[in-house]
Amino acid sequence: MSDLIISLKEKLDDIDRQLYKSCYQNYFISRKNIILAQWKKGEAVSAYRGVNADISYRELERETRRRRENLKHWHEIYKNNTWEQWEQKAEEKAHNWTKAAIEKALGKPKEIEPPPMIDGVYRIIYADPPWKFNDELIDSSTDKSTYGAQIHHFPPMSIESLCEMDIPETNENAVLFLWVTSAIKPDDAHTVINSWGFEYKAKFIWDKVKHNYGHYNSVRHEELWICTKGSCMPDVPKLFDSIQTIERTTKHSEKPEEFREIIDTLYPTGNRIELFARKRTDGWDSWGNEI
Repeated sequence: MSDLIISLKEKLDDIDRQLYKSCYQNYFISRKNIILAQWKKGEAVSAYRGVNADISYRELERETRRRRENLKHWHEIYKNNTWEQWEQKAEEKAHNWTKAAIEKALGKPKEIEPPPMIDGVYRIIYADPPWKFNDELIDSSTDKSTYGAQIHHFPPMSIESLCEMDIPETNENAVLFLWVTSAIKPDDAHTVINSWGFEYKAKFIWDKVKHNYGHYNSVRHEELWICTKGSCMPDVPKLFDSIQTIERTTKHSEKPEEFREIIDTLYPTGNRIELFARKRTDGWDSWGNEI
């Protein structure tokens, strides 16, 4: 395989990775980004064919593992539309896509390969894993997917994948604060923390206040497990209420900063890292696909 065809395949793969990272945050954005990605893929195909005009779509199909009908379609989109024109069309098309059409285009949720783990030795780990569970509850096209089925917001990770993932090196005595959703079986959560070398000690309950969707009840809480390795009692003997009532935002899976403040208060010293972070925070190392 030539360097040019490898470059094209890597470009198409990168577009797909970025697509999956963005498409699970909002159902309407998913529709628009899928459409926009067609132009970007067409740009990549056009650039390659500009250098290798004689290559057939059949050969491209074999080398890139993309259907030749799709390759040709993406190329035509790019040739016939500027980016600005395609953006406008994507906005219009996105409103008309059904849930079934999006799932056909996006496919089943894929587990994104995580970035390399950060080098360092940590005393405090704060983690919000993308737990995998079956959830086909809400057709979010009715409310632009502010909330809804998990797969419309982020790509999940199985229990096996969480157990096998690399985690940062820790001190002999360390503490893990782990978010666990109500849909996850406690045994599965214990399996994950044990595989990471920690032992369950206690938990906080986040009362989200607002009604939330669920199959059996309004699931308006989430648990923050406190787990330790060795002996890692809090530095500051302050007893926070185990139930924290904080109204959730409309951003899916966003956790209140008050919990990080609790962690910083209880454990003011030691290196700290947030796993599956969505933003960078002063005083913390951050690791995840979204930063």
